[in-house]
Amino acid sequence: VMKCLEKRPSDRPQTAAELAHLLQQSDEVSRSGSITIEPRKNWPKIGFVTVGVLAAALIVAAVVFKARTGSGSDSGIQSVAVLPLVNVGGTTEDEYFSDGMSDELANALNRIPGLRVASRTSSYTFKGRKDVEVGEIGKRLNVQAVLEGTVRRAGGKLRVTGQLTSTHDGLSLWSDTYEREASDVFAVQEEIAKSIAAALQPRLSRERVEGATSATAGTTNLEAYDSYLRGRYFWNARGAANLRKAIAHFDVAIAKDPQFARAYAARAIAYALLPQYTDASPRDALEKTRTDAERALQRDTTLAEAHTALGLAAVNAWEWDAAEKSYLKAIAVDPKYPTAHQWYGELLYNTSRLDSSIAETGRARELDPLAPILFAAHGYALIVGGRYDEALTETKRGLELAPNLGVLHSISSLAHLFSGNAAEARSEMEIAAQHDAELVLRKGQLAYIYARTGDPAKARMIVDQMKRSGATENANPVAFAIPYIALGEKDKALDLLEAAARSRNIELLTAASPLDDPTFAPIRNDPRFERILRETDLLRFRKAH
Repeated sequence: VMKCLEKRPSDRPQTAAELAHLLQQSDEVSRSGSITIEPRKNWPKIGFVTVGVLAAALIVAAVVFKARTGSGSDSGIQSVAVLPLVNVGGTTEDEYFSDGMSDELANALNRIPGLRVASRTSSYTFKGRKDVEVGEIGKRLNVQAVLEGTVRRAGGKLRVTGQLTSTHDGLSLWSDTYEREASDVFAVQEEIAKSIAAALQPRLSRERVEGATSATAGTTNLEAYDSYLRGRYFWNARGAANLRKAIAHFDVAIAKDPQFARAYAARAIAYALLPQYTDASPRDALEKTRTDAERALQRDTTLAEAHTALGLAAVNAWEWDAAEKSYLKAIAVDPKYPTAHQWYGELLYNTSRLDSSIAETGRARELDPLAPILFAAHGYALIVGGRYDEALTETKRGLELAPNLGVLHSISSLAHLFSGNAAEARSEMEIAAQHDAELVLRKGQLAYIYARTGDPAKARMIVDQMKRSGATENANPVAFAIPYIALGEKDKALDLLEAAARSRNIELLTAASPLDDPTFAPIRNDPRFERILRETDLLRFRKAH
């Protein structure tokens, strides 16, 4: 029906046969039944085709009317999830491109006023999942519509299909196919975003839709854009090797287009994360993060990712005022960016504003309800706030999504320990240590749990193993200090923490919140511990806020 109502006559079906062909492309017109038009060499009478097409058109019209009007609501569809587009190009090397197209469409839709778009992490939970119906996806992501489709790129050609489906009744709200030259990738993204915007919110004025969904690639250089998408693909995978690959691709993107603001912002946040995943120098990473973030913001002040990168860089430098300003700026320019809320929430628990920390990490969870790392962030905020039962509930939910995520098991272990369940605390930390076998901090936490649950000999054995494996107390002060605290060797622990504070070792604040974490309770009243907190400027900042 909508094809027949195109403004330009040339865009409408020109014959009944062409209209019949359009109807054939739909497998299901409504839940009450389907219409199948069998292709025949010789149709008996044109009257038969006309009647069949007319009947089909009436059903389609009813479906379109229902989809566009809803159940009497004026608001229409206000939330959508962009599922990862399926790469059907025949080569896994193009996976980065289909993922990149998905992300770019989500970014464009996210700019539409009044439309909530499910976060990338949550949407990607359903990548490759053919066993989950759209109704279930709608419930889990709390969205009213789902966009899914395919991408094929071959021989200089680009073919993108898309279908928008209501999660309420499974009916199609919009679908289309785009076949263009591969060089038209930006135009295709914009066309799809505008078409979906029109289908979702017909009451939006044309100007608002076009302004909100205008191309956001940030570059017109196809090679730069392609390298940027490759970099995002590896950045999303995280891990030491993937972060370095991401940075290498962002290098190429910037070399191809030195004005590409989004590439600078992406490289900035990759550098900011590097010390947490590799042995990269925190000082060197800090300088590179700041340089790239400032270059990005010189070109585009609305990039929340660049402001967030500056915030983490300031945290790593223990510059609390600057960190808070950057995080708040990121949230102001993009209130729906979950990472900004997560990292700001972590800053808040490091600076002893526990209720605010729980609220911010909870907000991140609302924005990205299926991101396992956010269950960990919110769970730890609850532990620092002394709400152990709630922390256990949170980690249980997270582990249902990511049973192999070590940090969730470690937080669950601490919540069990502080709520008095020694057996579960040991079991959970042992699982965490298995999943994070290369992480020195996790070994230190396991030693701490053994010491706290009546097995000091096993705790000392693990500490000795840590040393034999090449870990050093200077590089990993918290990993060694916490078992020393549990073993009653407070002076050893304080020596390590003092040295970490003087050298501004990043682990002192990324591994735990020293102000309120119950792990540090046995040394909290020691004057040396107060000097450590003063050295980090945490005491001054807490008093100021």
